[in-house]
Amino acid sequence: MPVRSYLESPAAKAVLDGKPFAGVSVSRRYYKGNLGDIKKLGEQAGGTWTGSTHFVSDGNQVMSMVSWLVFMRKNEPRRRYLGVPLPRPNLKADYADQATRYAEQLADEVFGRARVGAAN
Repeated sequence: MPVRSYLESPAAKAVLDGKPFAGVSVSRRYYKGNLGDIKKLGEQAGGTWTGSTHFVSDGNQVMSMVSWLVFMRKNEPRRRYLGVPLPRPNLKADYADQATRYAEQLADEVFGRARVGAAN
């Protein structure tokens, strides 16, 4: 998704002007820089930064990439490739809990309620 191009566009100014926004990064590396860019550009477009989170893949930089490439080739997760153990090709196992906690935190901060979907 071309987030940077959008945040630099006049459309982003119309959408974000005076409104809260948050950032999410899904990457193996460089998430701090990516989130910093999103914050800076969103604030320049008139938005109010409310926070960020990031999600990472299982395994280290190299093995998570190998696992993902093998997954894309076979369209199924593999435990080993050429005899080498592979991490899961997806995000870390706790990503759903992390996403829920983050959504609840944002809802509390932005809407003043403790749980997503709570009655007004």
